[in-house]
Order: sequence, then structure tokens, then C-alpha cells
Amino acid sequence: MANCNVQFMRVDTRMVHGQIVTKWATVNKCKYVIIIDKALAADPFMSNFYKKAAQKGIKIDVSDPVKATKQWNEGKFGPSERNVMIVFKDATNAYNLWKEGFPVKEVDLGNQVASHGKKQISREVFLSEDEFLKLKEMSEGGVRVYLQVIPEDTPIEFDGIAKIFNS
Repeated sequence: MANCNVQFMRVDTRMVHGQIVTKWATVNKCKYVIIIDKALAADPFMSNFYKKAAQKGIKIDVSDPVKATKQWNEGKFGPSERNVMIVFKDATNAYNLWKEGFPVKEVDLGNQVASHGKKQISREVFLSEDEFLKLKEMSEGGVRVYLQVIPEDTPIEFDGIAKIFNS
């Protein structure tokens, strides 16, 4: 059995919101959004909340990195005609999916909220040292890591992110 077409992967603290379903899902022709988040997948109430929050025409599912990779490896990650967008709450979930062996080709950094110990990369993106190092490892491992808040923005590739982070 063939897997679905993963069209787009994005790290965004808000996970599912208007920008995801109106802009990114449309640009990438996706009617399915899969949130990969270990904590959310372990919380049936919140998982159900996100699934029901989908606007008409968009289906949302929730999984964790281990289960998602197992489904991918078994060819059970969704029908081959389905275009899917994967969303992560944070870089750690993207990293964990990649470390599990899921074929992560590229990850877009979207809104990442400010908190103690995080460095500002753009107006909307803040990264901790740990998140930066995980993204760096992914980049060095062949994953395209870039920052593009909205489709109309020019992407900032990982080298640019690293330059800002290390300044």
C-alpha cells in the first residue's frame, strides 16, 4: 500500500489556525492536516478538540512521532491520492519524527512564541538553544529547514537562521 503525499511540514506553536487552513493548505492543495505532537496525541480531550476545530473541507488528525513513523513504514499513513500537511507545535516534535526515520525532506518554521531563554529570529519566530541545535542537526542531515511565515514571504534558509541566532 502506498502512503499519502506529504506536501508541506510546518512548525507552528498555534498548530491549526486560519493561516494554516486558508493559506498554507490552499497553496499546498491539502485537505488533510496531521498534527504530530507527542503530548497532544496522549490527550484524548484536546486531540478531539483539534479534530473538531477543522473548518469545512479540511480533515484534521493527531498522531505522535513513533506512531506516525510506524504507519508510514507499513504504508498505512493515508491513501496515495491524499495530499497532507504535517504541523508540529515545536521543533522537538519535528526532530523526533525525523529521528524515528520518517522521511522529512523540509520543514518550514512558522510562528514560535517568545519565552525565557529564546532568541528572536524574526518578528514571529523565537528559538531556544536546544531547538536551534535540533534544527541544525536536521539541516546537516539533509533536511531543508527554512523560515517562511506566510506563503508570500521570501524564505530564509537555515544558514540565514543560524547567522541571526548566532549574532
